[in-house]
Amino acid sequence: MAEEKKAPEKPVKKVEEKPKKAAKPKKGNDAKLKELKIELLKSPTKKKRIKKEIARILTELKTQNKSEESK
Repeated sequence: MAEEKKAPEKPVKKVEEKPKKAAKPKKGNDAKLKELKIELLKSPTKKKRIKKEIARILTELKTQNKSEESK
């Protein structure tokens, strides 16, 4: 039987790891807060839901800041 010809294996190039950047605060929450505050002024009928959403975002940011301080 004929032997199969294999292509010579090329050495695998190692990927260098980039140094991690410092964690930046998420801008998404800040923008969301501004939108919710504007919406609260425009439509007082949704007041309860909007206030709950604002409180949720603020507590999320607060816990995030505490975890960063403890590191």
